[in-house]
Amino acid sequence: MTSQWRWRVLPALAATLVFSVIAALWLSGRHGAYFAILDLWHIEYYRFPFLDGKFVIDELHCLRAGVDIYADNNPCAEPFDYSPAWALLGRLPASVLTTAAFGFASAALFLGSLVLLPPARDGRGAALIAAGALSTATVFALERANIDVVVFAFTAAGVALLCRGGARRYGGYVLILVAGLLKFFPLAAMAVALRETPGRLLALTAASLLVVCAFAVLTWPDLTRVMASVPPLTPFRRVFGASDISLAVQELGAPRIAGVATMALASALAVGLGLRAGLNAPAEVAIAALRTDERTFLAAGGLIMLGCFFTAQNIDYRAIHLLLALPALAALRTSPAGWRYRALVWMVLWLLWMDSVTSRLFELLGGAGLLVWLLREASWWWFATMLVALLTAHFKDAPVIAFLMRRFSSTPLRAAGS
Repeated sequence: MTSQWRWRVLPALAATLVFSVIAALWLSGRHGAYFAILDLWHIEYYRFPFLDGKFVIDELHCLRAGVDIYADNNPCAEPFDYSPAWALLGRLPASVLTTAAFGFASAALFLGSLVLLPPARDGRGAALIAAGALSTATVFALERANIDVVVFAFTAAGVALLCRGGARRYGGYVLILVAGLLKFFPLAAMAVALRETPGRLLALTAASLLVVCAFAVLTWPDLTRVMASVPPLTPFRRVFGASDISLAVQELGAPRIAGVATMALASALAVGLGLRAGLNAPAEVAIAALRTDERTFLAAGGLIMLGCFFTAQNIDYRAIHLLLALPALAALRTSPAGWRYRALVWMVLWLLWMDSVTSRLFELLGGAGLLVWLLREASWWWFATMLVALLTAHFKDAPVIAFLMRRFSSTPLRAAGS
């Protein structure tokens, strides 16, 4: 086995081994030991595993029985707040639509997709990626059988095909588009097509918009109800997103306009600082130090996380999409790009594991928990700023940018008054 293949497989094997042990404890009836191990990560669990998967399966059974699962008065459970694309699974045989089947299948997809990540450059890098794969966010997502793990698998497979080049990359865009139809936010990763030639970018954009518009038209009644049924969560819970700062300001007694203004100002500052940093030499050095596959996965993961951060409130298991960027950030730890870029891999691991640490700190500090929340928010905002910088450096020499600069720089200005 070559060293590159060994460093590619090691994180997946480590995660598979740990989750197999956890699953074996439950299946063997040692539920006390199962919950004791989950307590090590300090995640929120229910009295049985695969809670989110059970919600999806129960809703699909109701759909098969003719129930309007998107209605507020849905007799089966809460209104179904996932993409209508999941309704297609309702056509599968009832014997296949079980919580256990969904939970173990989604876990297998996710664990298998870890092999598709770019291989680490050395053993220490592989250990860092493995630490991310065994993080609180990952355990939380797999224990719940949340559909984000399925979306991650489709996205990772799509980006892996993009890295293969040739005609196979079009299959990669198809898989990313499928992931986007399943949960919407992965559509942000389609922006990796900015690295294509202008003609291919135009064709891919047109085809993608056609698919998305057709999906929206065909599912519009259900789609609008899905979008309206997602309630805001308290910002002091296990969530992240730019809107947390707005909701926190409102919960502290300020008017809504003050919260929105605070979020808008913070977002503009983060994006502005990120763009400025991305146009400077350290960001260029950081991007230039990466292999093509590392850059592509970094771009996809970064686009997804920025899309999630600035447009929605996200429960902490969504941080698993940081794993897409982790191999690239692990490679930057030895680059000459500057301490901020070398420190990014540790920041990612902090964000992936942060839920365990902050939960314990909230319990210990009680009334001083606001300081812990401020630390959490500052970490996410700083990381979002640095992601903007890296993506700016990655895309600024894209063919379409060069084309537009040539096009507009060669256009003669009209004489005044003409």
